[in-house]
Amino acid sequence: MKLFIPILFVLLLAISAFSGCISESNKSYSPVPSPENLEPITMISTTGTISSKIYLFNDEEIDGVAYEGDIITFDASESYDPDGEIISYEWIFYDNVNVDTAIVTHVFETADVFSFQGSASKYSIILEVEDNNHSYSSLEYIIGIIPKNYVFYFDSTTLRLDKPSANEDMIKATFGRLRPVETLSYTLPGSVYLQKCRWNATIFLEKPVLSFVNKIVLTLYNSTGGIIAESNISFKLFEIKKEKEIVFSGIMNEHTDFMSAKISITGFSFRDKIHILFGGEKASSVCFDFTV
Repeated sequence: MKLFIPILFVLLLAISAFSGCISESNKSYSPVPSPENLEPITMISTTGTISSKIYLFNDEEIDGVAYEGDIITFDASESYDPDGEIISYEWIFYDNVNVDTAIVTHVFETADVFSFQGSASKYSIILEVEDNNHSYSSLEYIIGIIPKNYVFYFDSTTLRLDKPSANEDMIKATFGRLRPVETLSYTLPGSVYLQKCRWNATIFLEKPVLSFVNKIVLTLYNSTGGIIAESNISFKLFEIKKEKEIVFSGIMNEHTDFMSAKISITGFSFRDKIHILFGGEKASSVCFDFTV
């Protein structure tokens, strides 16, 4: 009996020590959860764009539409990191311009007016952000650029994109004496696409005092010779003014194209000829405004 008690005591001590070792072993190998490094969330907002994908363009690739020449602001400040903070921004534009601020502005241009045929010119902008854990995320924004307006200047028998300078011969078209109707035609080198728009034309007329202009008609034609718009203005008998600024206007409700214009004048002069003025401050022109 005396021998049994020490042996039992030793066994109890061994079991207790063995249990402690298992417990310590379990503690040392228990996995310690580590925080997950989440990617930042990239967001882009814009100002200066048209409010929505306007009815002219049903292109799922386009995120926003804007007019050429307008200042467009891209804002990434709403981007965030779920487990940290954004430490850097980088904008990569289609023309290899890189900007490292949260907010950036850009001006876009379209190709020449003769190549625009109703589809917006598409440009890619990529935003890349980095968080404080050095995780990155990126987002691509596709912007569609459309013309804001077209202005064509009358010059002899042509229509041109640039205004004739003041030192050019300002009087290029003349009307014969005592002829009741005279017609002048002006043509573009190629047709241009017109979406729904408002148009206006300004014609500067110079006439002798002793002359009579009864009516002026401006007619616009497409590439097949069809009439797309026509407007006329009538005048009082024998106005004294030597120069007149005549303004026409109208609305294009359908998509079409434009290639030529014709000015018809009904009237006569007793002595000197009637003139249409071009260039300088007296630049006769026709304008198509696509912001309507």
